[in-house]
Amino acid sequence: MPLLFYTVTGHALRFGCTCARAYPATSSQASFGCHITGEFCNTYLFPCLLLYTTAGWIYGVAEGCDNTIFVLFLRYIMNDVTSLFLMKEKIVFATNNSHKLSELRQIVGERYEILSLADIDCHDDIPETADTLEGNALLKAQWVKEHYGYDCFADDTGLEVDALGGAPGVHSARYAPGEGHDAAANTALLLKNLQGVDNRKARFRTVIALLQGDRTMMFEGEVKGCILTAPRGEGGFGYDPVFMPEGWDKSFAEASAEEKNAVSHRGRATRALLEYLNH
Repeated sequence: MPLLFYTVTGHALRFGCTCARAYPATSSQASFGCHITGEFCNTYLFPCLLLYTTAGWIYGVAEGCDNTIFVLFLRYIMNDVTSLFLMKEKIVFATNNSHKLSELRQIVGERYEILSLADIDCHDDIPETADTLEGNALLKAQWVKEHYGYDCFADDTGLEVDALGGAPGVHSARYAPGEGHDAAANTALLLKNLQGVDNRKARFRTVIALLQGDRTMMFEGEVKGCILTAPRGEGGFGYDPVFMPEGWDKSFAEASAEEKNAVSHRGRATRALLEYLNH
């Protein structure tokens, strides 16, 4: 039964419980490089080692893989040994938003390799027709799972302003009229709707839906603050230039990525996701 599968460089490796024999290189091996699998046997654990490239079979040892052979194996892949034993687990983030992707990869660090929709060749216009953040996050994750077969997670984020009855909320990305996601137009409309309003309390909220095997999990993060009267700062994205978190004297757009991620809604939701994945 399969124990391990991983991609490194342009070689293919196989551990198995059979006598040494040549395995023909496949197109997938030529495309994706090194494949490592392990199989259990009633009598032996990894009783033979086969090492071959996409050009053909190189070496085989039947009925036993002793220390000498193991050392040869390690020498052969020394350039990739770090990748082999300190593997990053790959997981799909159902987005092509470069800002979200960059921010989340910074939060996750080195533990996981985050794949975007483009990385799995998904260029679909995934519907976001739910009336809640939870519903939209789940729709996106289900789309990837059903159409591409990947375990994945998806998020939806909303800015909820008290004086506007929680708006723009689930419509934050498309708050202003017109096609697409125009952050500048969205921010301008928000400030217009808050002209002369004293209560400028607001919160950012992110919901992440994870589909892993047959499990569905939801994670949430929020940060409270207020809406400024004019944009400040050049960093961040979306409504960051007009959102100032509680206890801060600057907007998200004036903060460094590290400062923002430490307290942000997406940072908190992502850390809850990682805590679950690592438990």
